[in-house]
Amino acid sequence: RPKRTTERGERPTTALSRRGVEYVELRCVDLNPFQPSGIDVTSAHFLEVFALHCLLSDSPPFTGVEYAGLPHNQQDMVEHGRDPELRLQVGGESVLFREQAERLLDELAELAPLLDAAHGTLAYSQAIAQESRKLHDPGLTYSATIVRELREHDCSFFEFAQQTARKHGEHFRQRPLPQARMDELVAVAAASHQDQVAI
Repeated sequence: RPKRTTERGERPTTALSRRGVEYVELRCVDLNPFQPSGIDVTSAHFLEVFALHCLLSDSPPFTGVEYAGLPHNQQDMVEHGRDPELRLQVGGESVLFREQAERLLDELAELAPLLDAAHGTLAYSQAIAQESRKLHDPGLTYSATIVRELREHDCSFFEFAQQTARKHGEHFRQRPLPQARMDELVAVAAASHQDQVAI
């Protein structure tokens, strides 16, 4: 989603039309439950290539039919994302998700070397290759890893989530913020509360 910081009382669409896009918000991105921050460097590199691809690719407006189909596609991905026979509606046609994903990953693989060259690394190409492997081996996905964890530890998803949250909490408790940063955040929070009262 295109975003722009709003001024007091200003609607988001008004801010965008007046001052343009300030940043882009990526939505419907899975968090990595095995990372305390929810994302690792490889995923960040993948998302950077994906965002650049979105910027450089043609983006014709959605038709009404396509727009109406988006919630159904999203729900199908949530419920059946690891099914190799999953089909989505694209351009009014039923297509295999795997074929659409392969096409997109091929395009990303062509773009990644530009970012590799700009940053003197191979990390972007490696990130695309890693995500491609997940497409061909759903056992590498986070959801499959969670299912294995549940079976190996004979626990419910709720128990797994609680254990994971405790581990992540301990990770951050062992790495407290520097006092200057903590003081800064306390001051920002206090100012925000004052602004809320004023509004």
